[in-house]
Amino acid sequence: MPSDCNFISVLPSERVNGLAVANANIVRRFKVQHIANEWISRKMNERTVLYEHGRLCQVWQDSIRRQRRDAMLDRLEEIGWREEAERSIQIQPHRNPFSDHILVDQPKTLTEHNWNSIEDELVQMLSAYKKKRLAEEYREITSESDLRNPSPALGDILTNNIFEDLVWDTPQDDLIRDDFFRDRILEHIPHIIEEWRPSKVGAVVDIMRRSVPGATANDLHLATCS
Repeated sequence: MPSDCNFISVLPSERVNGLAVANANIVRRFKVQHIANEWISRKMNERTVLYEHGRLCQVWQDSIRRQRRDAMLDRLEEIGWREEAERSIQIQPHRNPFSDHILVDQPKTLTEHNWNSIEDELVQMLSAYKKKRLAEEYREITSESDLRNPSPALGDILTNNIFEDLVWDTPQDDLIRDDFFRDRILEHIPHIIEEWRPSKVGAVVDIMRRSVPGATANDLHLATCS
């Protein structure tokens, strides 16, 4: 508060011998309050500036992290591992083994020397992740399958002689598209299942006969899980 401020019009006062005398204690409290308000206002402004600076630093850091991750994805594409890395990101967008890996999640530009020193470790991590993912997918598929009425998996279908012959008989210059296999699967799958199922049922019966010598295919429908 300015030192020359006239408090006569705002503070309690009394007139003695023609002089207006303000209450000194009230004047002092007003000055202290004014100083305190100025300090609070100044600190709030400083906090706002500091917060904005921190926000911009975080934006910059996140941008560097994304650039590093994208550069690694490009490198992984060259060696055939990008798809697995992106798959981990799609399955767990916020927290995943690739993006959260200590070698990936860094605010540092990826250099040639840096990549050469971490490539093997990243490939090992992705390889372990793929192995775990496939095992989980296999358990999920088998848990939903009725073993008493088995059906061939996609791998059994695509490795059937029908499709092997189609691949080998196709000229190298011809591009085999997804719809090619889809149409052929729809065309040949009834015949493939007709051949595949009896052989697999027979294999299961052979296993049952180790415990039940007289078991037949009909006994498969009586099997239950305990």
